[in-house]
Formats: sequence, C-alpha cells, structure tokens
Amino acid sequence: LGTAVMTLPWHNPILLVEQAATLDLVSDGRLDFGIGKGHRYNEFNGFDIDMADAAAIFEEAFSLILKAWQNEERWSHQGARWQFNDIVVEPPVVQKPHPPIWLAAGRPQSIRAAARSGAHLLLDQYSPLKVALEHADIFRDELATMGVDPAARQIALARRLFISNNQAEKAAVIERRTKSRGLVDELAQTPEGDNSASIMQFKGPEEAIDDALSGRWMKFRNVWTRSAQAGSNMFCSRMRAAGPKEYALSLGNFFNLAHRGNAAATLPWDHPPQPAGGRNGPWSAIGRT
Repeated sequence: LGTAVMTLPWHNPILLVEQAATLDLVSDGRLDFGIGKGHRYNEFNGFDIDMADAAAIFEEAFSLILKAWQNEERWSHQGARWQFNDIVVEPPVVQKPHPPIWLAAGRPQSIRAAARSGAHLLLDQYSPLKVALEHADIFRDELATMGVDPAARQIALARRLFISNNQAEKAAVIERRTKSRGLVDELAQTPEGDNSASIMQFKGPEEAIDDALSGRWMKFRNVWTRSAQAGSNMFCSRMRAAGPKEYALSLGNFFNLAHRGNAAATLPWDHPPQPAGGRNGPWSAIGRT
C-alpha cells in the first residue's frame, strides 16, 4: 500500500500521520508513505496557501511527521505554520521506526536532500527518460558520498506508455497526450506565468516522441510480448543500468493489467493480459528491476 504523493502543505501533519499510522496498523505493516510539496497553482489557491511558502511548510510538516512517529511521549510544537500543545500521536506504527518514506523530487538539490533525509526517491512522470536516469545518478551519488550503500534505497519511476498499431495512431496519441499535458499545465501555472517547479520544465511532446515505437502485441508460448522487440529490450536494459528499483508503466489502451516482474530482456508478462473495457481500456504494469 502506498501514497504517491500526499502533498504536505495541504494537510495537518498530525492528522495525516495518525491516518497513515492507522493504515500501517490495519495492513500489518505494509504502508509506504510517499510525500511531496506540490506544484499546481490552482490547488494551492484552492487551499488559500501561497506557493512561495510551500517549501517551508513542507519542511516543518515533514519534521513533525518524523517526530510524531519516533516519540511516544507527549510533546508540544510552536512553529511558523503549525502549533500543537501537549499531544500524543496514536496509534503507533507497526514498522519501526516508521513506514518507508518516499520523497518526490525533481531538482538536483531536492534529490540530494531526499537522499540525506533517509527517504527513497520518487521521480516525476514527465521528464524525458534520459533526464530521469540522470536524476537517479544524482541520488545514488549522494548516497555514496554519505557512505550509504545505494542498494539500500529505492528509486521509483512512472512512465506513460501506449501501444500503437501504426504510425498514424502513434501520432494521434502523441497529439492527445501533448494536449492533455497542456491542460494540466494551465491549471498548474501561476497567473504571472512564473511557476518554476521542476515538473514544469518539460512541456512539449519530446518525452512522448523520444524512443517512441510502433508494434503489436502477439502471443508466443503463452507469453504476451511486443513485436517491437528492440524497443522493449532497450527500455529494460536502460532500467537495469540506471538502477530504478520500481517502475510503473501506465498504458492508455488495450488492457487492464497489474503485473510485477523483473526487467528481463523483454517486458515480461507472466500471464496473458485480460481485456478490460474493450480495445481502449487503460492498463498498467508495475515491475521490479
């Protein structure tokens, strides 16, 4: 069970940490707690929070969450954003000292801070794969500088994927994706047009076009695979080389499928996908390298 992500500036951190602890308890210690500071202006405006204060609010909330999970005695806090008097946070978490924490980060300094905080890393879903892998290197390099084995921390990467039957369909999908991303950016952008969030850096279709391939699904020895064999080989080999331990492929067509597996020579489906919602139904795949 996991969150990706809870935007801390919008939440009372003590209520949030109690809700997360309850989920960790009822799931018998299976919670992964993903958090971030947010980047969309319309959402901050809806909560009447100045985006300029997001980083400071996030840092205060994050420190309170860690304190709450690691302190069984009553305590108080008088901060810039939050004030609490003589509180005790319940219930206690199953995972000690706390559930695994994942931080969303997209700038080099934020990625290094995530490494120093003891958290795992959540990479964004928009940056080109080359940039995402560079960010993974920054995270691992910072861990190595600290004397921490990079293998002790995990990196999660989400990618949108669409399997097209021909070049025309691929072009249409890229156009729809670019338009959809533009609508999201309109909601995220400030009235002044100066939203500098890292996720706003990549606004064009490049991440959809780069390494885009056309192919068909086919069944071979009871395994579903792609005829664009070289493309899947390249994707998986790049994942292995770059080191992300988790990847999620969210597809906009064909099937609804949840899958865990290894980044083998091809995208490894252990069983045939089951159609859901017809030809254009969404599906996703989750794997481990």
